[in-house]
Amino acid sequence: MSSVISPSSASSSAPPNTLITSTGIGSGLNISSIVSSLTSAYGAAQTYQLTNQQTLLDSQVSAYGTFASALDTLKLAVPSLEDAKLLAGFTASVADKSIATATTSASAVAGQYSLQVNNLATSATLTSQPVVGGAAAAVGTGTLTIAVGAASTSINIDTSNNSLSGIAAAINSATNNPGITASIINTTGGSRLVLTGTTTGSANLITVTPAGGDGGLASLALTQTRAAQDASFAINGFSATSASNLVSNAITGVTSICCSHQPPGRRRR
Repeated sequence: MSSVISPSSASSSAPPNTLITSTGIGSGLNISSIVSSLTSAYGAAQTYQLTNQQTLLDSQVSAYGTFASALDTLKLAVPSLEDAKLLAGFTASVADKSIATATTSASAVAGQYSLQVNNLATSATLTSQPVVGGAAAAVGTGTLTIAVGAASTSINIDTSNNSLSGIAAAINSATNNPGITASIINTTGGSRLVLTGTTTGSANLITVTPAGGDGGLASLALTQTRAAQDASFAINGFSATSASNLVSNAITGVTSICCSHQPPGRRRR
């Protein structure tokens, strides 16, 4: 028995091999971080280059400012450099500045000198007898004629200013004050009126003469407690004096020597 088997034509073609992947929420990857890193990496080189350029420009601007400032300073110094007298000038140098200082002019020449300060110039001081009742107690009325050297004035004292405080105020406020200041010191024995000259030198002696009134001003009995004297010094062993502690023209080209210390001492220029 035979049989015919007719194979049937079935559609058995297989689809091609295709791989499709999708990275998304389910993948577990941080997509935002990856994208941010890629973006930063892309711009990092450019950012670095721009930052370096900015730093270089800032340094150049700063250097230019420093140069401009130095140039301005040089411009200010140029006039002095153009002056031959200033370039050839000398300055005074003193070994012990506690005793004296010195300044020079353009006519100064090189040299060395010894300076000995014996005493400083001083102004006169007068002090009254003590007033037991104090600065506000009445002393007396009349006229005080006060002279400093060749200058003098008269101060009227009445019942409105007849205390030490009143007398001091009247002297200090006098329009024709000859060159003194009045003050009061309070001691265990009482208050005292002190008159001090404003100008040094032996010619500036202070004298006070009371007159008139009730005679009470005589009780002040002002006496000299410091004498007016000239400064005494020696240059290279030769004596000299000055009414002021600021000595001018003692040495050629030295415009001033300022004596500032009482005990004898030597200094060199």
